[in-house]
Amino acid sequence: MHLWPPFLKRIPKLLILSTFVLTFLFMFTYLPHVAILIFFHGPLAWINAAFMVLNEAAMIITFVAENFMVEEGLVDVFDAVLLDHGLAPLVATARELKDAPTSVKALGKYTKSPYLRFSLSLTVKFILTLPLNFIPLFGPFLYILAQGYLSGPLAHYRYFQLKGWTPKQEKKWKRDRVWAYLGFGATHIAFQLFPILSIFFLFTTACGAGLWTVEIERREGLLREGGPDEEERLCHRF
Repeated sequence: MHLWPPFLKRIPKLLILSTFVLTFLFMFTYLPHVAILIFFHGPLAWINAAFMVLNEAAMIITFVAENFMVEEGLVDVFDAVLLDHGLAPLVATARELKDAPTSVKALGKYTKSPYLRFSLSLTVKFILTLPLNFIPLFGPFLYILAQGYLSGPLAHYRYFQLKGWTPKQEKKWKRDRVWAYLGFGATHIAFQLFPILSIFFLFTTACGAGLWTVEIERREGLLREGGPDEEERLCHRF
C-alpha cells in the first residue's frame, strides 16, 4: 500500500486529461475514421475505428502524462520497488536516501536528472505505426506489436540511468533482450487501450519494470557468486 501515494495524488489531473482526450477524439474523429476504414475493413470499420481512436487517445494521454504530469511519480514507484528489495546502493547512485518507515518516504532529492530525454525520431516512429491499423483484421494486432517493440525498452530507461551506462552499452543490452522487451511493451500498450484505467496501468508498468530490474540484479549477483554453472541454471529465466 505504501506505493499508492505517487499515484493517488495525481489522479484528479489524470482523470481530467483522460476524459478530455477521449471525449474530444470520439466526438470529432471517430466518424472520419469510420469513413476512411470502411474502404479497407468493410462493416468491421465501426469496430476498428473505435480501436484506432483508442490507440490515438492512449498515445496522446501517455505522451502528455509521462512528459508533463507523472514522470516523477513513475520514477518514485520504480525506485521504491528497488528499495523494497534491497537495492538501495543502486538507487543511491542517482538520488539521496533518508531514514523513513516506507520506501516512498525514504526517497530524497535527485542527484542525477531522472527525466527521459525527448526523442523526435522515436516520436516519429510511434506516429508512423498508426497506418498499420488500415490492414484488415491483423492491423490492430500488428500495431500493438510495433508499439510494443518501440516502447518496451523505455520501461528500463531509469535502470540504465542508475547503472550509468553509455548509449552503446544500452543498445547492446536492448538488442540481446529484444523479445523480452517486445512482450513487456506490447502488454503495456494493450493495457493502455482501456479508457480511464490506462492511467493506473502507467504506474503498474513502472512497478513491473522495477520488479524485472530486481530479478536482473539478483541474477547478476548470483552469477558473480556461482560462475558458469549458475548462469546455465538461470539463463532460461531472462
